[in-house]
Amino acid sequence: MMPVATREREPASLKINPVECLLLALLVVLVSNTSAFASGDLSINHGKMIQCQTSDVVPIQTDELKSSISLEFAKVALHLLIIGDDCVSDMIDWNALNMYGIDVGKLYRKGYSEVEKRDFKEAFIKSYSKAFLSKTGGIVPNFVDAKIIGRDGAQMLVKLTYVTGATVDVWVRNESHSIRITAIVIPVDETK
Repeated sequence: MMPVATREREPASLKINPVECLLLALLVVLVSNTSAFASGDLSINHGKMIQCQTSDVVPIQTDELKSSISLEFAKVALHLLIIGDDCVSDMIDWNALNMYGIDVGKLYRKGYSEVEKRDFKEAFIKSYSKAFLSKTGGIVPNFVDAKIIGRDGAQMLVKLTYVTGATVDVWVRNESHSIRITAIVIPVDETK
């Protein structure tokens, strides 16, 4: 018999919710003892398109696991926000969001219809991405360090450091039923 050549078909897209994506990334990091996130390589799906699914289910976590998940979550969410990916929309607590001292949540809660809220989210994500990338010349910087520098109840303050040395602080609320970004802050350098 002559061998028959078979070709595996690749799915058109993978359906992964943000929490599953983070848990998969943590598993890869723990197993391989290398961090794809430290190098900025977030292509866990090997170039296939990811479709976001809303899910507020987060497994029971120890404090150490909760910290690790919050660190990776902050990196992934900020990366998606920088590149303007609409998937980040489900990773943000829009009602509580504070950006650089501006209460974005207050603007979001102004009684908009669902369509207006969707449009608000899309416009915000695109505007943030455009502004960020215009400052970096279109380059998406890699994160070289991430650490938890503070806690307030279920919230953790994550400091992300870019390869350029610039830093950004991200507040992550990691509760038993959900994980969301609540604030993004550029720290003030008091030495200047």
